[in-house]
Amino acid sequence: MQNIMAAQSEGGRMRNMYNNAGMLNSNLTFVIPVFENMPRNPAPRPNGNIPVVTRRFDEARVDVSGTLTLRAGPRVDSILLQQINNGARVVVLERAAVRSHDGMYWDRVIAFRGTAGHTGYMARGPANDPNRLWIQTHTLGSDTTIRGQNNNNVVTGPNNDFRVEGNHFIAEPGTTLNDIRNAGHTIISATRNGVDVSNNPNLGTGTIVTTNNGTFTVVKMGDLDGDGRVNAVDLLMLVRTMEGRHQLHGVYNEAARINGQERITAVDLLMMVRHLERRNNISI
Repeated sequence: MQNIMAAQSEGGRMRNMYNNAGMLNSNLTFVIPVFENMPRNPAPRPNGNIPVVTRRFDEARVDVSGTLTLRAGPRVDSILLQQINNGARVVVLERAAVRSHDGMYWDRVIAFRGTAGHTGYMARGPANDPNRLWIQTHTLGSDTTIRGQNNNNVVTGPNNDFRVEGNHFIAEPGTTLNDIRNAGHTIISATRNGVDVSNNPNLGTGTIVTTNNGTFTVVKMGDLDGDGRVNAVDLLMLVRTMEGRHQLHGVYNEAARINGQERITAVDLLMMVRHLERRNNISI
């Protein structure tokens, strides 16, 4: 890990997740590894010119005379990822609280292009600068102030575990029918909305699978539209559900409750964002 602020920023986000889940005052046991040959005196907390940001979950609309640029890093010379058109919607993940050396506030956002979501940085200037603004439309979560950049380690792996819960298969995003077969179930049929999907590699939420052990409905965590994938479409559906502009029912609501709570919270949104960024897999 090269990010010297990771421990503090990850700790802040973890505390916020426990707080949102109502578990902050619970009795918890933490297993903390102790390494050999550690220095006798603790190192001081890093400081310096590290930007202060506020973790937010805001849906915003871009308001510019031309386009805004989405960049890989919080500076004007960073790699250009995408041009964002006027009126486009983004989800603000972190809002900069101080200006960068170029005089801009660099907010970390997810911008949508079709079913893909791109994470990057977008410049926000003073209120009298019409060329570098976005307009907040909805606030989705409470503020948590953190410092430094996120841990950019990329998580890989099949992410294909599942469990039987009543008459449901509760599945991770990578689960396929073959994974169910390999667990000892003989597949008799698999349908979704009355259509045979037994040859579809993307096992989606709402699929009804009949096996030698019974009939089960699939709940693929994070897959809110039933296409078997977790992508920007699902993120946007989750955002709009939290805003009250969309409703999820039955197994689709269950698939949105990634954190396993009785209702959808900002923690579920954070977990989906981190999954899409490939920083943490959605797991069961």
